[in-house]
Amino acid sequence: MSKVVILGAGPAGISAALYTVRAGIETTVIHKGDAGSALGKAHSIENYYGFAEPVSGKELYENGIAGAKRLGVQFVEDEAVALEWNGGFAVETLQGRYEADAVIIALGAERVDPRIPGTKEFEGRGISWCAVCDAFFFRGKDVAVLGDGEYAVHEAKLLARTSGKVTILTNGKKLQAEAPEGIDV
Repeated sequence: MSKVVILGAGPAGISAALYTVRAGIETTVIHKGDAGSALGKAHSIENYYGFAEPVSGKELYENGIAGAKRLGVQFVEDEAVALEWNGGFAVETLQGRYEADAVIIALGAERVDPRIPGTKEFEGRGISWCAVCDAFFFRGKDVAVLGDGEYAVHEAKLLARTSGKVTILTNGKKLQAEAPEGIDV
């Protein structure tokens, strides 16, 4: 039987695991748990198909793992520290070694949190990282976007459609893109 090791237990990793195990491939997911993950921090998710009521990121994460386990996916809570190739793959973790015919890397993206007191305490409860995901929660409210590049302007434009006043905060830097009319910098 072929084997696959998937690094990461977020939506991409779990989706891959569901497909591989259903295809008859022995599947092991190695992950560090939900501590600190973007999904684990999400307070309320209302834009996933099939959920009549809001679900927290933690619930969504746990339900994804439970569904994959039900189908036979093996889970290892550990940290991968090396990946080797010697005619096959080997994933070294802090606690063991896992051999596989294929490795899927689905680690997500880690963002750099600004060094602003209170940021962590209000994440998911007023501080958000995705305008398209969370603008709904800030309808009609005055909002601010932190950043000085094109992505900050893009997020500000999305928020301007549904929010009250939108301000871009650049931390004293010059804005690298042109802000549309009605958005203060």
